[in-house]
Amino acid sequence: MIGKVLYMGGFEMPDKNAAAQRVLSVAKVFRELGYEVVFYGITKGNDYEGEVDGFRYEAREYPLSTSEWVKYASGCGIFDYIKKVNPSHVILYNYPAIAQYRINRYGRKHGIKVIGDITEWYDSQGLVKKIDTFLRMWWCNKRLDGIIAISKYLANYYSKQHTVLLPPLVDKDETKWVDDKDGGGDDVVRLIYAGSPGGVNKDRLDLIIEGIAKIDSSKYVLNVAGITQEEFEKAYGCVFNHGKSVRFLGRIPHKEVIRLLSQSDFQIFFRDDSRVNNAGFPTKFVESISAGVPVITNRISNLSDYLVDGWNGFIMNDLTSNNVSVLLDRILTYSRKEINMIKRNCDKMMFDYHNFIPQLKDFITTL
Repeated sequence: MIGKVLYMGGFEMPDKNAAAQRVLSVAKVFRELGYEVVFYGITKGNDYEGEVDGFRYEAREYPLSTSEWVKYASGCGIFDYIKKVNPSHVILYNYPAIAQYRINRYGRKHGIKVIGDITEWYDSQGLVKKIDTFLRMWWCNKRLDGIIAISKYLANYYSKQHTVLLPPLVDKDETKWVDDKDGGGDDVVRLIYAGSPGGVNKDRLDLIIEGIAKIDSSKYVLNVAGITQEEFEKAYGCVFNHGKSVRFLGRIPHKEVIRLLSQSDFQIFFRDDSRVNNAGFPTKFVESISAGVPVITNRISNLSDYLVDGWNGFIMNDLTSNNVSVLLDRILTYSRKEINMIKRNCDKMMFDYHNFIPQLKDFITTL
């Protein structure tokens, strides 16, 4: 063992949120390099400790009250745990500014390298969260020993620091990827949206619904995983009345999402061109390509580094519901043979974590 990595943040093990998927895949790269990795996250249940994929994890209770959030955001009680683990490296996943500052100072005093895994640039509404975001992104992160950036936007922003670009990664050896297969043999195009939309500030599911309502409903099926019809109407302030070709499935287990995805012809999602969306990188894009399913989306983040229009998906420049319907109408004219050809163009191994071992090795050995 070269060293021990303590990975800390707001992830819920073993796989209860996208953050957990992110940190697990990065941890597997560290393990390949000879490091032991221990997780310290949060939980809304009673699973305060356990093991996932050979990694040990512990968790603190999810803070609910104001006083609990103050303790969490200030790093109260965390140093006893750091002393117990005795890591050579600490990775802070989108960690609160004050706690991060204190941990960084502790690391410098005790010879521990402190790294930030930065995956988002929050557009906070409340004053306290605005201050926290400002301090973290503009000041605290720039004083860490290194940065793991999820997107080219963040890698460029922190380019004066010791930075490595790691998009969302997957482990293609996991059994959930075994069911990769082409869509059905008929001419119905199977579309899927999978995720937690978060209203108009994140995924523009409303534009998908508006756009798809204008085309022939006999030619497609759209499965919407992660949200119910009632939740959709509340989030976007609209009423859904577009027939049975759109199926709202609500929240379903992640493995079931991957199974549905692998049986689809295209995953579809759109996001507004904003700093929040450009700083992040959609995990659903990575999962879709890894399942051999082309993506229909628009130009956000650095998706165009991986998506070639007409080859392994379709990428839109000007996001409007009318353009969505025009593009989908065109895609629905494709034959089953043409759709399966586009699916075969997806490089399923593109985001496998093994491909990123050299980058992280160079990053960590020169830290």
